[in-house]
Amino acid sequence: MSRRFATMWLLRFGVAALAGALCPGGPFALPAAAALAIGAAPLGATRGIRDLSYFALPLYGRQLARAQAIAPCAGALAVPLGFGLGAALAGKAPPAEALVTLCLAAAVTALIAVSAALREGARAWLYILLAWGGGALVVSATLAAGAIGHLAPPLAAVLLGFIALRQFGETLARYDPV
Repeated sequence: MSRRFATMWLLRFGVAALAGALCPGGPFALPAAAALAIGAAPLGATRGIRDLSYFALPLYGRQLARAQAIAPCAGALAVPLGFGLGAALAGKAPPAEALVTLCLAAAVTALIAVSAALREGARAWLYILLAWGGGALVVSATLAAGAIGHLAPPLAAVLLGFIALRQFGETLARYDPV
């Protein structure tokens, strides 16, 4: 990962920490954090994927997709972790399961958004909208208080993340020279 990635990660982390510290507590704190985490996740997800040096590596399709998904997922975690730290330092720490749900939603949003890098125009925006919807679905899974209760967000995240990564791998496999 480059210096530029680290700088952008720290910038997003710092802004989110400030937002977490300034956000008033109460019932609107977690929805605001979710909107911030899901909204910011696609920011770095599409950068650098069209770099031709990736296609020179001896990775094909699914391996290339997994390799390229690491940085967007790591970048997406900056906002929920920063928000959690800022809120904790201000004495308004969110529950641990809410923070885990925000991290899962941000990662799923980034995984879906990486597919936008290989598209242009309206198709790219469609993937960004799908990414935001996928992240919102993971967050809204916390409302499923039935038999699976606390397992709903991780299950939704695993299912959506697997489908998104698999689809991205299949898209990259179409570009393979073999």
